[in-house]
Amino acid sequence: MSITLLHLIPKDPHFSPASAASEAAQAQLQQLVPEALGGYDVWDIPGAAFIDPGENWCGVRCPVCGSDIEDWWGNAMDTRQLF
Repeated sequence: MSITLLHLIPKDPHFSPASAASEAAQAQLQQLVPEALGGYDVWDIPGAAFIDPGENWCGVRCPVCGSDIEDWWGNAMDTRQLF
């Protein structure tokens, strides 16, 4: 059995929604997908974090110049906590 995770990541790495907004979004998701077998969990991760995409990895490129920075990314992931 597989698991599906939905990560909502704001463009601003310092943004964190108010509790009421987070709860409203979770309620809306439960209405859209009521049959989710595992239920729903909401995490508010403070600051910047690396989020492991599992099998959906398709590489990493610099958002400014488009260069392949996968070597740097791998080293950075080894030194930070994953979520």
